[in-house]
Amino acid sequence: MITAIVFVKADVASIPEVGEQIADLAGVSEVYSVTGHIDLIAMVRVRTHEDVATVVADRLNKVPGVQSTETHIAFRTLSQHDLEAAFSLGAEDGLKPSCGSLRPMPPARRRQRPSRWPRPPRPCRRPAATPVNR
Repeated sequence: MITAIVFVKADVASIPEVGEQIADLAGVSEVYSVTGHIDLIAMVRVRTHEDVATVVADRLNKVPGVQSTETHIAFRTLSQHDLEAAFSLGAEDGLKPSCGSLRPMPPARRRQRPSRWPRPPRPCRRPAATPVNR
């Protein structure tokens, strides 16, 4: 599977519409509206480099409102996110997944806590109750 990250400059007046049209293209898995010098980032996931050319050059560039694109090919995946599985949980019920339904990070990438964490509970330092004479 080839992943291409496509930076898209779009007509300012039609960014949402351009993003929706790009998201509907076959081979485009996600589209993000972003800040900065570009307007949209499209994630293209296809099987061959020829498919990247077809999606970007033949389809995405021809969406009305797209001014220019810059394509970056990912050559190594450094993290694994099963986004489709995470967001499809409960989809048949119309529910969004809770944080507990997401997979934990692999052990090698899990953040190590300092050895003092979690701290043992501190003993109670309140003075003992004194009886009240009436």
